Amino acid sequence: MNKLSDSTVKNKYIIRISLISSVILSIISWGYVLFESRYSLPGLFSLHTVTETKEFISKLMGFEQNLSLAYQFNSWFELRHLAFETLLMSICSIGIAGIIALTTCIFASRNFHDDTIFGYSRPLLKIVYFIVRNIYSFTRAIPELILAIILMLFLTPGIWVAAIALAIHNVGVLGKLYSECIEDMDITALKSLQSSGARGWQLLSYAVLPQLLPKFLTYLLYRWEVVIRTTVVVGLVSAAGLGREFRLSFSYFHYEDLGLLLLWYIVLVIIVDLLCSLLRQFITVRY
Repeated sequence: MNKLSDSTVKNKYIIRISLISSVILSIISWGYVLFESRYSLPGLFSLHTVTETKEFISKLMGFEQNLSLAYQFNSWFELRHLAFETLLMSICSIGIAGIIALTTCIFASRNFHDDTIFGYSRPLLKIVYFIVRNIYSFTRAIPELILAIILMLFLTPGIWVAAIALAIHNVGVLGKLYSECIEDMDITALKSLQSSGARGWQLLSYAVLPQLLPKFLTYLLYRWEVVIRTTVVVGLVSAAGLGREFRLSFSYFHYEDLGLLLLWYIVLVIIVDLLCSLLRQFITVRY
């Protein structure tokens, strides 16, 4: 008990000594800075300091400059073709990804290699399942920017390089989502058609797609919202759309043009988000 009280007293003395030393060192440091160095305390309140501060604030507020509007409507409207290229890039990429994922997702679902959909199971179907599933995982794991850099080694820079890079990545994402939808679907209608003698594409056309098409379209619209936000980054590498001009303007310190490009980017994102929201509402009412 005595040892504990002695250690407590020692700790209190150490804390007090440390606090007093810190205060003394702070006073000495600030005293040297204010009185011994060139940053003296009287100079802080001199007329020269007040004049310099006033000029700095005036220039910062722009009172002593011949100002003109940096963001003019004509300059902003001239960049509309770059915004159109970016929008076209996103539509092409999500369209390609949607078509490929829709036509291959059935091979990546577990229902494909058992007897749920076709009524029979074969080892070859299981091999195809693993191949397609691994392709989805591989394409989904590589970022769009890396894919664009790789494609630049083989293709001419432009819209299609960015569109293909975005499409390859989104094939893996959409394919996984679509295949999981098929695995979780209600198989009541499927079994009814099987008992009636339907086989193969008849089951896909009359049992699988009618049930899952609203989910497929919803996921497609969601990925389009993501893609429109990624087009600028991919365009930096593939020299297409707003991304190309963004890189050039940033390299030459044309910050006015950067502001205009960012404004177009925001407009595109808002337009696509609103359009996807309307389309989702239509799908909900329609189906």
